[in-house]
Amino acid sequence: MCSTTSSEPVVAAITQEAIDAIRRAQLTPIEHKILVAFVEAAESPELAGNEVLRRLRAGQDEGCSPEETLRALKDDWHEIVATGTPLLLLPISGLTLAVTRLRVLNSL
Repeated sequence: MCSTTSSEPVVAAITQEAIDAIRRAQLTPIEHKILVAFVEAAESPELAGNEVLRRLRAGQDEGCSPEETLRALKDDWHEIVATGTPLLLLPISGLTLAVTRLRVLNSL
């Protein structure tokens, strides 16, 4: 009989890794709460956690500190929320694209 394995431990590990990375960053207490909530309260904490980790890796490759990268993520998230766009319509991985489009539209 074949056994199935659950992906829950992997999901939990990704989510926890992202939260740990947020907590290690030298941010204000409010910034920590906002970014941890971004992951924990997401429709899919795994996708949100992956986005945090993806952004941190990309930021590191570009020479940005974790704090700069996480603040940019927070600002992007705030910009999306401020537009009133239902977040359920935006996949977390599309957050950067959506913010870029908004910035282009706002500059016209």
